[in-house]
This record gives sequence, structure tokens and C-alpha cells, in this order.
Amino acid sequence: MPSIWDRRRCLQCRQEKEIQIYSQSVHYERGRLELYEDMILGRAFEDMCAQMYYRGKMFCFVHLYNGQEAVSIGFIKLLKQQDSVVSTYHDHVHALSKGVSARAVMSKLFGKITGCYRGQGGSMHMFSREHNVLGGFTFIGEGIPVAIGATFTSKYKREVLKEADCDHVTLVFFGDGTCNNGQLFECLNMAVLWKLPIVFVVENNLWAIGMS
Repeated sequence: MPSIWDRRRCLQCRQEKEIQIYSQSVHYERGRLELYEDMILGRAFEDMCAQMYYRGKMFCFVHLYNGQEAVSIGFIKLLKQQDSVVSTYHDHVHALSKGVSARAVMSKLFGKITGCYRGQGGSMHMFSREHNVLGGFTFIGEGIPVAIGATFTSKYKREVLKEADCDHVTLVFFGDGTCNNGQLFECLNMAVLWKLPIVFVVENNLWAIGMS
């Protein structure tokens, strides 16, 4: 028959395990809530962009990301601070997901110097060196070679120059309309041959008018 000390020790272990499970559950729920809040932010931001554009307040083309917020949040929130993101011309929410403030992104859309990249480039060219957002691009598939260059730089610095802190991956987004583009397959080939730390994200949003 176990002694009273054994029973107390068993009870203590059980309580510690229950506390650990509870804390993990709370942490998990908080993480889910944060992801949901980020998706709500993306949708609200794009809705406001649409309002301002239709009122004639924005003097640049605006391509919205409504309905795809979960794709951006789901992928980008897995990244570390040093990891890079290359976007398309639907780039507002990608920048928000990577940590660029809503004020900085909106200010850029209005061409204000307080916006990211000093307000230059308009809606389709989000760039932030601080957050490793390497830009949105106007033309179909144009950002894919940039992503290859960024991820090759990381691999070269780490393996050749022996810079231990250069250990990041690159995430590149593009739509289904890009999949007939020659430079996509060239870059896929390079990524395989050089074993580059890159993730290609194809967003099949059914928006492509035709294959580029």
C-alpha cells in the first residue's frame, strides 16, 4: 500500500500535468484568436481601401485581397522575423501579416512620406526592409526571380561565407494565372538544383482572366 508521501507526490504530479495541459490549451486558444484577429484586420483594411478608391481618394490602382486572408496569415505567421516575403500586386495583407503596421500601409496607398518605403510605388509595390517584405510586383510572375535571388543570397552567405545568422527562408506568392509563365519553371528548376530554402505559394483564386 503506497504511503501518504507517495500519494501526495502522485497528486502533485497530476496537478502539475493538468496545469501544463491547461497552459498549453490557453496558449493554443490565444494563438488561434490572434490569427483570427489578423484575418479580420486584413478584411477590414481591404474594405476601407475599396471605399477610399471608389470615392476617388486614392490615385493609384488598387487590387484587393478579400477572401484570401487565411492564406496570407496561415503561411506568413509561420515565418521568423528574418524570413522574407515576396508578393504579387495583391500585396496589402501580405505586408500586414509580416508585421508592417496598418498605418504605414495605408499611408503608402495615399502616397504619404510616413508610409512604408516613404510612400513611393503605390498599391502594387509594398516594400519594407525592416520586415523583410521584398515587394509586390505589377507584372505576372515578376517577383519569383527576386525570391530566388533572395533565398540564394541566404544560402550562399550561410554555406560559403559561413555567416551563421543567415539562415532564413523565402516565401513567394503568385496566382494560378502565373503557372504558365516561363520564368516560374526556370526558377523552380534553380530551386531544386541548388536546394534553396524557398516556399512557392500558388493561390488558386480563380481570378485569372487568362494564363500569362
